[in-house]
Amino acid sequence: MSKPVVLIIGCSSIVGKATVKCLSRKHSDQVAIKAGTSDPAKLNDCARLGGVEVVEVNMLKEDLADQIKSTGAEIVYSITPGDENRADIARKTFDACKQAGVKHLVTVSVLTADLRETIFGRQFSAIENYLKQLGVPYTILRLPVLMENNRAYTKTIRSDSAVHSPINPHAFYTPIAVSDVGKVSAAILAKPQLHVNKTVTVAAMPHNHYELVHALTELLGRQIQVVRTSYSAAREAFVHDGYPEWQVDGVLELFKMIDDASSVTCDTEGMVQFKAITGSDPRTIYNWVHAMYDKFH
Repeated sequence: MSKPVVLIIGCSSIVGKATVKCLSRKHSDQVAIKAGTSDPAKLNDCARLGGVEVVEVNMLKEDLADQIKSTGAEIVYSITPGDENRADIARKTFDACKQAGVKHLVTVSVLTADLRETIFGRQFSAIENYLKQLGVPYTILRLPVLMENNRAYTKTIRSDSAVHSPINPHAFYTPIAVSDVGKVSAAILAKPQLHVNKTVTVAAMPHNHYELVHALTELLGRQIQVVRTSYSAAREAFVHDGYPEWQVDGVLELFKMIDDASSVTCDTEGMVQFKAITGSDPRTIYNWVHAMYDKFH
């Protein structure tokens, strides 16, 4: 009996790569894995994984439905790019999946999808609502802030042994490591029948910036401090580093929610759902930092 084909669209993203790696490592006996990207040459690392075939799938092309159909995909993981018009891109991708005869659609979303007054919430509420009415069995995976965002502090950690952030260092929030996103995504894709028409929220153990710098201090063998900046200074720094203004404003909205101790950005139920699906606990910030030695040193 042939294995069902899982197609990941958007595999050049860190979430896509983490998912493919985990599917290959843990579930290649259950599903055939196809890593979809607009530029297959960029996925040589995925091509070397067992049970993985890299295929060209470009969600911006008019013949997307034909591209998807040619892969034989029954299950599709749609990872929409960080574009201001991502809701439109997602809708077109979902339509193409339905036209191609896909039997189950999985997509990523954010914890603020119910908050339409926020930038990311407005984008992802439109994505979620469209998928729910499409008529194709679906699973929505709501993600918090990624721990990998802490790599933005690398420059100041190296230059002045400090994490510069507008977030209250006492404020707790529940991010997640991208490796754990890959793990939970792979588990859902391997057995989508267990998650039909469900919205899944995942997160790790709460931590604050003082715990982050404590872990960094231990890792690097020198004192790392928190320097709290103003929101205007943080915005200026992000824009200077080349991030689009709409995306910066969306990130700062999340930061302010963390400051306000919002239950949306500090959601311990996400830990419970993660363990229920994967059978393991998510990484803590301590675990994550110690796995990132080469990035911070």
